[in-house]
Amino acid sequence: MVSMNKDDNLISKIISAAVIGLLSWNTYTTQNLSVSVAVLETRVSSLQETISNSVIDRYTNSQATSDFALVEQKIKRLEEWNQNLSERIRLLEQEARNAQ
Repeated sequence: MVSMNKDDNLISKIISAAVIGLLSWNTYTTQNLSVSVAVLETRVSSLQETISNSVIDRYTNSQATSDFALVEQKIKRLEEWNQNLSERIRLLEQEARNAQ
């Protein structure tokens, strides 16, 4: 009976040591995991900011359409101005010929 009691006591100590070892490993792993998650969260945040800035700086199709319309209007105004100047020059040339 004494031998069995010693065996039980030894098994109990071994199991206790194993449980303590597993708990220590679990605590260490959890701490490392927490650090890794914090690093990943920082990287994700940085990537989100980079992507957000890239999207803000992008020249969109609607902006290009608007700019194209403004350029077209400017060209039409310049063409009208050119026509008016050409007509004015023609009239001035006629007046100069008539004055001679």
